[in-house]
Amino acid sequence: MQLPRNYPLKITLALLCALALPLAGQAGGSSAPNRAEKVVMQLKMGSGSAGYHMLESERYAREMQKGLRRALYKVREADKVYAKSINKPDSRYFESVTVKLATLKEKSEAIEKEIDEAFQDLKESINQTLVMGSLSR
Repeated sequence: MQLPRNYPLKITLALLCALALPLAGQAGGSSAPNRAEKVVMQLKMGSGSAGYHMLESERYAREMQKGLRRALYKVREADKVYAKSINKPDSRYFESVTVKLATLKEKSEAIEKEIDEAFQDLKESINQTLVMGSLSR
């Protein structure tokens, strides 16, 4: 009988699992998380959590950018068409609107970036809090 080439790897993995799994439950030596730790853990995940609302806000900011980008394009194109129709192709009749839309687009990009940074800070703070809490036991 010929053994497959990866047979030693499979044996090693099986032995490792057989030895490591019984020890996995005793790794930290701590008990199940208490209510306060569960509340902290649920801040970043799950429907209705702070993390959920932050990610939804980030999605809304991206949608807002998309809408502003479309509006800006349409205003610029309408401005070009109108200027050509009255034989003044260098004139800009909707320049103030174009500037405001471009400013709003930049602000929405900044908001999206800040929301992402806040979410990353939240995740990091949660992890640090839980680690510090487990060390103080």
